[in-house]
Amino acid sequence: MKKINLVLMSILTIVLTSVLVGCNFKKVEVKFTESILSISVNDVEPLNLDDYLSVSGVDKGQISLHADKEDIIEIENHKVTAKSSGISKVYATYKNNYVASVDVLVRKPFSKP
Repeated sequence: MKKINLVLMSILTIVLTSVLVGCNFKKVEVKFTESILSISVNDVEPLNLDDYLSVSGVDKGQISLHADKEDIIEIENHKVTAKSSGISKVYATYKNNYVASVDVLVRKPFSKP
């Protein structure tokens, strides 16, 4: 009986080792180069977050970006458009796992004197 258990454990170890070796674990590193980004409500051009996103291990296109306050900013194709003044946090995720974040400050338009 002990020989059978030993043989079964050996086979199980070989199979699990083969499966783990066959898996491709990617080390993904993502960070924003700034801790806070600033835009204005009246900015014509959207803010391109790719300019502030540092990614290694995968393509930037595989990183999803989401705003916690969609009433303040809108994100489309990694570009931020201001909707109203305030601060919104942008979360970067890879395969539904949080990897980085940055605050986006949206300023009110200044009135001319």
